[in-house]
Amino acid sequence: GRAPDTHDRVDPVTLEIVRYALQGVVDEMTVTLVRSAYSVNIKTRFDMSCAVFDRDCQLLAQSEKICQPGFVGALVMFARKIREAYQKPLRAGDMLVVNDPFLWATHLPDIALFAPLFGPGSDEPYAYLMCIAHHSDVGGRAPGGYVGDTTEVYQEGVIIPPIRLVKEGVLDDEILDFIVANVRTKHDNIGDFTAQIAAIRTGQQRFDDLYARYGRNALQAYTDALLDQAEQRFAIALAEVPD
Repeated sequence: GRAPDTHDRVDPVTLEIVRYALQGVVDEMTVTLVRSAYSVNIKTRFDMSCAVFDRDCQLLAQSEKICQPGFVGALVMFARKIREAYQKPLRAGDMLVVNDPFLWATHLPDIALFAPLFGPGSDEPYAYLMCIAHHSDVGGRAPGGYVGDTTEVYQEGVIIPPIRLVKEGVLDDEILDFIVANVRTKHDNIGDFTAQIAAIRTGQQRFDDLYARYGRNALQAYTDALLDQAEQRFAIALAEVPD
């Protein structure tokens, strides 16, 4: 496809290629997660979702056919909250782990990995990836993490603020050991964490391929155009809705 600068009119054919390439990134992440996971929550119930975001944490693509529909839309808010909450510099290969329910509206078993993507020689992320999955247990007073007569969130399990589980591509075993020391299903949790890491790494490779093909400016121009197009389509659809 033609590579426009940020002020040029984008090529509509290349725009569609980029659109489906982004969805392809998410689809590969999703398949990697489902096929690598250990627990039935992910492998059978598909209680998970993967997503890619632009530099401003605006959603570009998310799991479609295989996913938990409840995550659709919610991840946008979660991604921005994670980025705001984690004040330390992020580096290439970093992955944050978080399930803090005060950053978004979900429960503790939904544990997310959040990762920035950097271009060569850049210290500013050009995109972000997220992979969220319902883990079989997160500790707490009952198996599964919560029961009907729970009176406070601390009874539901371990709360994980945004922390670096993977540091510049290297898994921090001490943090993982700390988390799984609080759960009943250690084997499944470890398997699901490594599946999420594999999904993020798959997304990193595929998104970096797009970056190498189009360059930062052109890729940014196309993703901006996709968001503008989505806004325009929504406005048209909304105008047809009765008062």
